[in-house]
Order: sequence, then structure tokens, then C-alpha cells
Amino acid sequence: MSRNRDESESRYERILLRIQNLRLPLLTLDRKWHLLFNGEKPKTIQGIEKDLNETLKNQARIKEEKKKLNHLKHQLMQQIVGNMNAPEESTKFRVMEKSRDLIEEINDKLILLENDELDIPIKLREKNAELAFETMELFYDGIAEDLEEITELEQWIKATREELKQRIRLYDEKVQKTKNITSYFDNLLGADITHMYVNYINGVEDDEDDY
Repeated sequence: MSRNRDESESRYERILLRIQNLRLPLLTLDRKWHLLFNGEKPKTIQGIEKDLNETLKNQARIKEEKKKLNHLKHQLMQQIVGNMNAPEESTKFRVMEKSRDLIEEINDKLILLENDELDIPIKLREKNAELAFETMELFYDGIAEDLEEITELEQWIKATREELKQRIRLYDEKVQKTKNITSYFDNLLGADITHMYVNYINGVEDDEDDY
């Protein structure tokens, strides 16, 4: 493995770890996350999304199983309490013994379920972080060209804005110069003569009323 690849994977791991340490919302339950894709998700994203959803379903399944087992355990405990004074040779005593055996089985199952349940938050955090990283990588790769074009456009806008400022300044100067000259000759010679002269230099025939 090359040094560059080692460095790349090391940086990947560091970024992923930082994301895992954040208190992120579950992306598969986040409407804004879904809207990023406009209904079209790459297979890599779909795969991680599926794993995350399966973990959520597993979490719900464990909670439901624990609830049912605890309810059954409670019922068996009531049977035991109700049959505690039954003679050993009686049916009630055998039922009580059977209830005790079932409770031991339930306790074993509950221990296994609780162990599995302890792992789920870690799995959710890891998968959610992986999904966030892959989503970021996907969209940042997609906008790389846009970012380059944005930089070019910013430079063009800056240059155009400066050119526009210069042209506006030139426009204002020429308008003011024209006003000063025409105002001077209008006052000196009269507006009718300057009007006739303007027509003359522009090759426009004068009206008879101008003479």
C-alpha cells in the first residue's frame, strides 16, 4: 500500500470518527436528507440506508420481544405466588415448577436481548456517520465543478463591476460636460441658434419656423 493511500485512509478514518462523535439526527428519518436526492439515490447510499433501517427495525423488535417476555414473566410469577402452598404431588405444584423453569428460560432470553440491545446505539451511530460521510462525499464531488465555476464567476463579476463603475463615471463626466457647453452657448447665442447648429452638424433640415 502506498504512502498516499495510507494517508488518505487515515484522513478518512479521522473524519469518520469526528462525525461519529457528533449528535446527529438519524438521516433516514430526516426529510431534508431525503430531499437532497430528488428520489434518486446511488446504490452505495441505498445499501447503507438499508443497513441503518434494518438496525432500527432490530431495535424495535428487541423492545417488543422484551415487552412480551416481561409480560409473560409477570404472569408466571403470579402463578407461582398463587400455587406456593400447593402440595408437591398436586397438579398446581407441577404447574408452579413448570412456571419456574419457564421464568429461567425467559431470563436467559432477556439477557441475550439486552446484550444485543446494548450494541444497537453503537451500530446506529456508526452507520449513521458512514451515511453522512458518504452523502457529503457524493455531493461535494458533484459540486467540485460548480465551485470552480463560482470562483471564475466571482472574478468576472468583480472585473465587470469595476468596468461598470468606470463607465458610469465616464458617462456622468460626458453628460455634465455636454450640459455645461450647451448651457453656455444657449445663454450666449440663444437656444434657437444652437438648435439650428445642431441640426446643421447632424445633417437635419431646419424647420421654416427656425428662420
